[in-house]
Amino acid sequence: MTFRKLLLVLVAGGLAFSGAAIAQDDDDHGLISVLVIQLKPGNDSEYRDLAAQLAASRKAAGHSGVSVYQVIRGQGNRYYSVSTVDNYATFDGQFDSGMSEGDWARWLNRMMDIVDQTQTMTMRTHPELTIAAEPDSPLNMLQLRFTTLNPGSGGDHHEWLRESLVPALREGNTKGWSVSNVTAGDDVNTWISASRLDAWADLDGPNPLSHMSQRARDNLLDDYNERAHSARVEIIRFLPALSY
Repeated sequence: MTFRKLLLVLVAGGLAFSGAAIAQDDDDHGLISVLVIQLKPGNDSEYRDLAAQLAASRKAAGHSGVSVYQVIRGQGNRYYSVSTVDNYATFDGQFDSGMSEGDWARWLNRMMDIVDQTQTMTMRTHPELTIAAEPDSPLNMLQLRFTTLNPGSGGDHHEWLRESLVPALREGNTKGWSVSNVTAGDDVNTWISASRLDAWADLDGPNPLSHMSQRARDNLLDDYNERAHSARVEIIRFLPALSY
């Protein structure tokens, strides 16, 4: 497959890492598709121009549900595009750019010139573990925690989230938290939690588990550490001008 064809497949199947979808409060779709775009250095302006063009044409054609994010703490020159999907059969459909054939070909050529590499992932969402954000609160940033578990511990991790962590976060008055796990396109032992941030100053605030005793916090985190093989944290910013 040529890079041009690969890019088309990724755009069609992956426009689609809707940061909004990760932290969606009423997400009942069950699946999200995530496109990770790694740009060649110095091409942020060109990428934003192209993404805005696609957003405008797709919106005019009646499409919606895609959110775009920029990584602002983590790998540089990286963007995420995310959307919810009803099921895997969704990927059998044909992508509609909303552009003429000629405009779409030129768009792909320009995008191909600035992209270094891409990755597409599918993730399972867990609405039962979601903590809703404040009503009508604008989405600004998300703190993402990527946890790769020891193989075979996904069931225990889900139970720990449901029975221990989420109740503790609710008790600590956490707002805007959700979790998903990778089902295809990357390590399937990876779980990703997303916490809303209104501003950087939120990270200076009290620990969301500060209402617990030290022993209770230690016990909670010991359970997590037994299953976690590795973990990393990113901060991403929502880009409403590129989303639709």
